[in-house]
Amino acid sequence: MSASIAYPEFVGLFERYNLSIWPLQLVGHLAGLIVLVLMLIRWKHSQTAVFAFLAVFWVFIGVVFHFMYLGSLYLPERTFAVLWGAQSALFAFSAIRSSGFLTRSTEWYAILGWLAIGYSLIGYPVLGFLLRGSVLRIAWFGGFPCPMALFTLAILVLAEGPLPKWLLIVPGFWAVGGLIPFLWGIREDLGLIILGVLIVGSIVVRDRRKRPKGQPVDVAARKPLPHSIEHHAAGRTAMQTPNSGENIPHGQFPRKSAGIGKRKSSCEVRLSAMGP
Repeated sequence: MSASIAYPEFVGLFERYNLSIWPLQLVGHLAGLIVLVLMLIRWKHSQTAVFAFLAVFWVFIGVVFHFMYLGSLYLPERTFAVLWGAQSALFAFSAIRSSGFLTRSTEWYAILGWLAIGYSLIGYPVLGFLLRGSVLRIAWFGGFPCPMALFTLAILVLAEGPLPKWLLIVPGFWAVGGLIPFLWGIREDLGLIILGVLIVGSIVVRDRRKRPKGQPVDVAARKPLPHSIEHHAAGRTAMQTPNSGENIPHGQFPRKSAGIGKRKSSCEVRLSAMGP
C-alpha cells in the first residue's frame, strides 16, 4: 500500500465500499463459519471446499476493493489486484488438486490459528466500531483484505503440514504490510501484524520439523514419497514357497521335494506286477 492516502479519504472509502457491497458482509461471516464447520467435521471434500472459498474471496477483494475502489484513490494500488488475483489462482489450483479431509493441527501453534480466526471474524468489527463509531467504517470480514489475509494464515497454520510455501507469499507479505494502514489510523491492523508474523514463522518451523531430512517430497501432495518397489525388492533376503513353506534365499530356485518327479525303474514295474 502507498502512504500517500490520507486517513479521512481512506475512511470515506470504507463508507462507500460497505454501502455498495451490502449485504456481502453477512455472507462473508456466514462463509467463515462454514469453513470452521468444515475444519471440525470429517467430510471427504472439506479441503477442496475451503480452498475454493479462499479462491473466490481473494479474487473478489482483488478486483472490487483494490482495483475498483482503492485504485480510484491512488492508481498504483491497482497493482495489488494482480497479487490478490494470483493468490486466488493458487488457491483454485490447490482446490482442484487436493482432496480428502482438512486435518486440524493439535500442536501448540494451533492456538495462534484459533486466535487469528476469532480476531478476523469478531475482533475486526468490534474494534472498528469502537474506534470509528460507525458500522460503515468497519473493515468487515469477506470484503476487506486485512481480515481475509489473517483468516487465510489461520487456515494454513491449523492444517497439518507441510504446505506449499507459495501459498504463504501474499498472505505473509500482507501481514507485514499491515503496518501501513496501521500508520494511517486503522489501529485494529496491529493484530494482523502480530498474529500474522507469528503464524508465518510457526508454519516455517512446523514444516521443517515434520519433513524427514533427505527424504523426497511429492510436490503436488506435499507428502514424503513411499519407498520404491526396487528398494523393497532389494531389501528382501528370502522368499517363501507356497506349498512347502520353505524359506528360499532370494535369487535361487526351490529344491524339488523328495519323491516328486522320481521314476520307477522297469525291473520294479515287473516285480510289482508279479506280486508276492
